[in-house]
Amino acid sequence: MKYLSFLFLFVFVHTTVNASDTLLVQLNKQHFNRLDTIQINCIWNTTNADFKNETLHVILENTNKNSRSAFRYPLINNECSANLIIGEDIPEGNYAMHFFVQKAFPQLEGKINNFNIKTRTISYMTLLKNKAAYFGTANVDLGGHFRTSKFAFPDSANFIFFEIGKKNSDLDIQIKNNLDSLFDPINLTSIYITLGNPSKIDTGYRFVYNEKIDNKKNTLETVIVKSKIKKKIELFNEQYSSGLFNGGSPTIFDGIEDESISRSFDIFTFIQSRIAGITKKDNQLGIPTLHWRNQPVSIYLDEFKIDDDYIGMLNTSDIAMIKVFAPFSGGPTINGCIAIYTRRGNYELPNKRKFNFLIKGFNQLEGYWHL
Repeated sequence: MKYLSFLFLFVFVHTTVNASDTLLVQLNKQHFNRLDTIQINCIWNTTNADFKNETLHVILENTNKNSRSAFRYPLINNECSANLIIGEDIPEGNYAMHFFVQKAFPQLEGKINNFNIKTRTISYMTLLKNKAAYFGTANVDLGGHFRTSKFAFPDSANFIFFEIGKKNSDLDIQIKNNLDSLFDPINLTSIYITLGNPSKIDTGYRFVYNEKIDNKKNTLETVIVKSKIKKKIELFNEQYSSGLFNGGSPTIFDGIEDESISRSFDIFTFIQSRIAGITKKDNQLGIPTLHWRNQPVSIYLDEFKIDDDYIGMLNTSDIAMIKVFAPFSGGPTINGCIAIYTRRGNYELPNKRKFNFLIKGFNQLEGYWHL
């Protein structure tokens, strides 16, 4: 009886495109408070056997303000369950939750600009935070085009493309994630919820899907602030260091305005020459590894943990910053680590060859809704 009474609290909504395609959306309730959990359960009923794994998009929109929060989740075998904890910074009010299906799954399509006609396959390494690296290969056609396998991962992942047998990757690649391409939403379903104690639910509100919402530009009064001009490496560190990598007392090496890193033979050579106590040793397989006073050193590339031998594939000219955390100096590990950051955004070199990409995946199935 307890199980049946619980089910009666759920809110069911479904829409139908045709007699065979139906999106069923189920929430645990309609009225929420901050720090409550929105339990989402969706079933995409379709007779099209070609679409068993798709993407579910969820947009939460304040019906009284021009503010939206977007999430996307994997529909595995046409089903998805997710929990969304409401943050304390979300304003009270009336919200519309919009659900729609995209007949696509994360997959990279690319083109090798400096394509060698002898190349038949290209290899890639997928780096996930705090997880082992995944290796894959993709066939390359006569025009230099390739397509990776479909994938599903939370947050983001770093993709590094390379050719087997080459010490450094000198590929110049263009990449497109199919999930981020323009598309027509399918089975748009809306459920209205309240947060806190708003006056009423605006059931007359109509949602129009648009990938880009215009940001209003407000002109502020001119304010003169006298401060010390920051170096580029300081701005880069503030912009791209996050979480535990943004604390502690690391030693920072500048690869943006200082050419010492780019002029080094490789990353191993630079690190050994600048950090006392660091040594390079070959393991039983002949793979070079770094040790700090005879203890293994953790290596991170763009805040993704990697094995030591992977950094041998990096060109030193692609390095923007190296942060060295000594043992017990803060950072992501107690025993110390080395965090390597590649150039990106405004810090990329002109006409730089690109083979390293940060790709956005799905939202966490157990996640938070924050502004």
